[in-house]
This record gives sequence, structure tokens and C-alpha cells, in this order.
Amino acid sequence: MPSDPTAPEAGHSTAALIAQAFETLDALRRAGRLADAERLGLQLVGEFPDLAEAWNRLGVVQAELGQGLQAVASLERAIELAPRDPSHRANLAEVLRRGGLAARALGHGQAAVELDPNHVASRVNLAYALLDVKRASDALPHFEHACQRDPHHPQAWFGRGRALVALRRLSEAAQALEHCTTLAPEDPELRLALSNVRRMLGQLEEARTEADRAALIWPAHPAVTLARADVLIEQGRSATAEAVLREGLRAAPHAAGLAYRLALTVLDQGRYPEGFALYESRLQLGPGDVSNPIRQPLQRRPVWQGESLRGKGLLVLTEQGFGDHIQFCRYVPRLAAAGAEVILGVPPPLQDLMRTLSGTAVLTRLDEIRSQAYDHWTFVGSLPHRLGVDATNVGTPGPYLSADPLRRQTWRQRLARRPARARIGLVWGGRPEADYERRRAVPFEMLARLGEHADVAWYALQSGDRSGDAQAHADRIAVEVLTPAELGTFADTAALLAELDLLITVDTAFCHLAGAIGAPAWLMLPTAPDWRWSLQEDRTPWYPSVRIFRQPSPGDWAGMLAQLSQALRQALDQPAGAARFSPP
Repeated sequence: MPSDPTAPEAGHSTAALIAQAFETLDALRRAGRLADAERLGLQLVGEFPDLAEAWNRLGVVQAELGQGLQAVASLERAIELAPRDPSHRANLAEVLRRGGLAARALGHGQAAVELDPNHVASRVNLAYALLDVKRASDALPHFEHACQRDPHHPQAWFGRGRALVALRRLSEAAQALEHCTTLAPEDPELRLALSNVRRMLGQLEEARTEADRAALIWPAHPAVTLARADVLIEQGRSATAEAVLREGLRAAPHAAGLAYRLALTVLDQGRYPEGFALYESRLQLGPGDVSNPIRQPLQRRPVWQGESLRGKGLLVLTEQGFGDHIQFCRYVPRLAAAGAEVILGVPPPLQDLMRTLSGTAVLTRLDEIRSQAYDHWTFVGSLPHRLGVDATNVGTPGPYLSADPLRRQTWRQRLARRPARARIGLVWGGRPEADYERRRAVPFEMLARLGEHADVAWYALQSGDRSGDAQAHADRIAVEVLTPAELGTFADTAALLAELDLLITVDTAFCHLAGAIGAPAWLMLPTAPDWRWSLQEDRTPWYPSVRIFRQPSPGDWAGMLAQLSQALRQALDQPAGAARFSPP
């Protein structure tokens, strides 16, 4: 081919030479010779500046080279020259999506579909943009349309599987991803997605097989290491998972996701100093590591690294979930005792509760926090590491938060409407969107067996869609559902827990709250629980008033509930008193 691919030659038309140049450019892309492909694309647009397809292909190459701004400019030029061509808008939508510009990506993706509803690439790119903004229900019809139009399009099937996972239609997701493996058997990302779905379905051996297949293609990739470790953790093989994670970190020492997962694995074995040091890696996690990474605030003062705070001001900020904050705020009084002037920045639902914590001022509004004078700041989850917490000093001598007496009186009068031998609260699920939810939530139809215990007034503290479960099984257990308005803030809920005889709950902030005020709580756990509940014991050093009931084997809620029901019968047979439901 001559140096100018569009120069006329005997027997060749200009159109034929352009077509040949496009074929060469595509071949260079497939071979990974992106710099050569870009040079050829620049040569084409230089010779034919009004050729839209040349700008389109150049933009695609520039995007693959990571030249986002140049790619956008090239694709916008292609759209200007050929505004009715959907492929140009579809490619621009994909470049914008990968650059994190979801709103602009959606606009171009929708325009591409409107230009040609049957253009598969337009459908697929729009659907992926919708997934990025957590609109899986809107994305799914576009993926399904693309799969019907082109049954051999792997990205359409892969996206369909992802959308179904987001919608918690896991069996269908597994089928879509399984089909996709026949179209792209050597795609490690696909294997990892299928491994994750199999794990979510409780098909742990199948999940491990897919993770191992991905490892053959990406042997040292952090995502593969995580997938393998996650399966091992759910199989109860924490020591093996730890070894896999350490090996992965040796190959990828800067992978924050691996360090964070190792932290949780070390912590659930009770090795707190090393675990909390590794736990600091959570501050380096990005969207690719977790669904909701911690965002570093813009502060005018340095982060506290453990230096003396005597006479200094320290701003302590909440992070992650409410339960995490309730668990770690116990260390604030230690800071005050060391001479620090502590300011606690919390979301409004925690404000009144945190005012019962000694040694701190509590603020919720951002303008209030910014107006304060302080010397250092830290996240509340970093306090165990900075204070050198180990197995000997993890807990507190007693409750460190308290319930307001006036709020307690209100609940006492409210509960008196239902005289009973025991008043017990129930929580059987957390946030539906949380990945941990599929393991921690107890099906209410199984929990309803507790209705066999006579003379118990049951109260549901459950929020969200699952609160309706109690009415669906009213014939088996009479549960009074408390509304979000009644529960109010955490201070209101603390007052309720202080007046109940017992809380039976899954791993949610309610358990942390009960433990923090010293109220009796029975915690229902899967075989692979969150790190703070360890792996075997029936009690926890974090909360002396909490008793733990664990699944005998993965997914066996029936076995766990049989043990809990027997313990409840024994407790109800005892005289009423504060110790009746306390851990043995």
C-alpha cells in the first residue's frame, strides 16, 4: 500500500482505496497496534476532512488509547458531518460513559436509538449508560432487544446478565451469562461475573470453578483474586482465603481492594492490630472495588495520625453505615480523656443519640462543621487503628450510649396497650441493595415459626418493602408493625429498645444500637458473617448484651431458628427480669 492510502492508482477508485484504508486501520486495531492505527486515521482525516466515517474510526482508536478529549472531538466532528448516522452517536455515548459523563452519554445514546431503533450498538451502549446510573430496569429492555436482533452479540448478553443481577433476578442472570460464555469463552470478566452470580445463588462449587477459569486467563489480576477469596470465605475457609489474598497482594501490592478484603479476613479472626492497620485501605477504594467508596472530604486541617491530642481539637466524621458509626464512636470518650476537644460530625438521624456520648460536641450541618476550630480530623472507623485497639481493649465496661428518659416514657405507655409476658422486637432484613443482604436476610415465612410461643407481644422494627411481610403471615404470628414515623431518629429507636424485653435481629444498625445501650439482643447470622461477629462464638466482645445464633451450615436458617426458638422457650419459662434474655 502506498504511503498515502487515498492517492489514486491505476485501476483503483478513491472509494476503493478509502475502504482498503479502513480495513487496514481495523486490522491494526485488532492487532493492538493502536499508535499505527491512529497515524493512519489522522492521515485519512487530513486527506478527507469531510469524511465522517474517518473521524468516527479515528475517535474509536483515540478512545482505546485513553485520549478521551481527542476521541470526543473526533466523534463530535463525525456527528456534525453525518448527523443521521446512529453509529457515531453510539460510539460517542460509549466514550462519554467510560469517561464518567453519564448524563451526556445518555443523551447521545438515546438520540442514536431514536435515529435507528434496530441499531444494535446504539441499544447496547445506551443500556450500559443506564446501568452506570443505576437504572437497570430501564437498561434491561434495550439489552433484550439487542439480544433478539443479534443473538451472537456477547456484550448484549453480558449486559443483560448484569442488569438482571442488579434487579436481583439471579437465576435468569446466570442463564444469560452462561449463554454468553458460549459466545466469548475466553473473556475473564465474563467468567468473574458468572462466578459472582453463582456465589450469590449459593452455588459455591460452581462459583469457584468459574473463578478458577478466570485465573487461567488473568492469573495475577486483583479481581480474580477477590473472586476466589470471596468463594472461600463463604465456604468458611477463611485461612485459605487469607493465603490467596496475601499471594495476590504480593503480585499487586497497590491493589486497595485486596488489602481491604484481607483486612476483613484478618479482623474476623480477631487479629485486631494487623486487621485495623489493613482496614485503612478502605480509604483508597474506588468505584471498581466497592459500590459506595468512602469520599475523602476537603478539610483545611491534616488527618490525625495518632499524635498527642492534649489541648488539641479533633473533628471525627462518620463514614459507611450507621452501624459502623455506632460501633466505633465508643472510642470518642478515650480521646476526650486524653485531653482532646472532640467535635463529632454525624448525619441528622444520629445527632440526638450521639449527644448521650460523653466528651464530645455533636454537629450535623456542613456549615456548622466548617465554622469550628480544630487541629486534626479523622474518620470514626480509623479510631481503632490510631488508638491501638487489640483483643484486650476492644470493648467498654458497659453501655456507652443511653436512651432518653422522656422518650422511654412515651414508648412505655405505647407498649402498655398490649399486655404480655414479653415484648420482643423483630428485624429480618437490611437494605435490599446491599450485597450482604442476600446472606443476612431471614425469610419471614421461616421467622414466623416464633409465633408458636404464647403470650409474646411482637413488634416489627423492619423498614422498607419487607415490612409488609408480617401482614402476609398474620395467621401464624401477630406482629405489630411500627412505622418509620414512630421509630423516628436513632434516639427514638434507642428508647424503644430500652423498653422492649428483647430484640431479635439480623446484622443491621439495630443490633449495634441495642448493644451500645446495653439492651438484650439476639443476633441471627449466616455462616459467613460480617467481620465484627467473628466466626464461632455465641457472644461478642463488642457488645456484652448481644447473644449470637449462627447458621449450622450455609443457608440453613431453619437450623438456626430451631436453636433460637428453643432458647426463647427456655427464657420465657424463667421469671421476668433484666437477665432473662442476656447471653449465658
